[in-house]
Amino acid sequence: MLEWAIIKPRVIELIGEARAARLKEERRVAIVGRLNILAALLKQELRKGHDWPSPIDAALGVPEIRDVLLLPNEAAVDVDTFQFLHKALRAWVPQWREQARRDLANAVHARMRDLNPSTDPSDLAVAALFRCTRCQALESFPQLLSHTFRCERFEGPLQIEGDDIAAAGFPASYSTEGPEDGRWVVRFPRWQACDFRPEVDALRRLVERCGLDPRRATVKDMDSAEARLAVLNNPGQLQVMDWVVALQHCIDAAHHATHEQEYDDPSREISTMPWSEALLAEVNKLVLTPPNLLKEVSALEAVSRKYKEKKILTGTRWICSRCEYSAVTGTEEDVVAHLGKCHDIADPSRMYDYVPTRPSKATRAQLGSTVYLISKDLQEHDENGWRFLGWEDVEAGVSSYCDLSGIQE
Repeated sequence: MLEWAIIKPRVIELIGEARAARLKEERRVAIVGRLNILAALLKQELRKGHDWPSPIDAALGVPEIRDVLLLPNEAAVDVDTFQFLHKALRAWVPQWREQARRDLANAVHARMRDLNPSTDPSDLAVAALFRCTRCQALESFPQLLSHTFRCERFEGPLQIEGDDIAAAGFPASYSTEGPEDGRWVVRFPRWQACDFRPEVDALRRLVERCGLDPRRATVKDMDSAEARLAVLNNPGQLQVMDWVVALQHCIDAAHHATHEQEYDDPSREISTMPWSEALLAEVNKLVLTPPNLLKEVSALEAVSRKYKEKKILTGTRWICSRCEYSAVTGTEEDVVAHLGKCHDIADPSRMYDYVPTRPSKATRAQLGSTVYLISKDLQEHDENGWRFLGWEDVEAGVSSYCDLSGIQE
């Protein structure tokens, strides 16, 4: 009896902890099940072209949705329970969008001091694109409201306090157990303006490079401009891009230079340059495509856009769950090859090492034109096409031989 008296408090404490953990998990499972129903209904709206909020945003913003999710565990919840959804969202979503627009505009004003505070920057080219700080993808408003992170992970141990609904969005969605290293897939990410950075300085430099005034140039002005930006990948190899693709190229290059991650050479030296300086350094490498080559570029761009639409918008896309900063996406074959090459995983496990991405609209940068101009001086060495340079796009007919003597370094 004496021994029981000693251990009784601890035993009761352990029983209480186990009961609390069980009840918490039961609650989470109930809420996640209801969020899945909500997500399916929201996905139907996305197919109609609407930029609806994520299930978590809708649940935290619309009281009627929150009430359904927080019903007792034993309460039956199905599609019919959400009959009010469309009407409730129609009333709330405009307010949500407007608040997001104001938050993004404030972020632009904070980085563009010479802009009149009363000016709405939403039409300006320098304020048209925002970089997702999680996955480095470029998005524009309002499409970024339904942005799906390519880098969909919560790093570290799964410890989320507070709101039951917010916490329910974080546990891994593709398996009941998370990876041993504590990396979890986020099933229902929340949208936050702070996750998107307006790269005003880089865009200002790009607009100036195209010969326009960054304080006045609109997106329409940039789209209609004949100027095309290019980078010399190697002597005799010119990659030509529209202004949106050019910025995404610079972002990816700056990220590659400043982050030690899944790239080909793990022994490479990582730049200590601040992000903003690294990005501007990449922008400064861009050159204007000579006017005499623009006709050739225009013909190739039409082919490039059709090729990208077919490649990106068809088939299942997969995402590498091993990348630590910027996740690699592609076909299953592409991602499996990436895992073997960059992570030394010869036999990767589906749903663990790589998972399917959620359906989402492709970004403008993904669908933008990218073409290649190759020096005629190299043509005589090309018996089997330019695939030996590692350009899969060559098969799509987005490259051509030209006289690049005036712009070669």
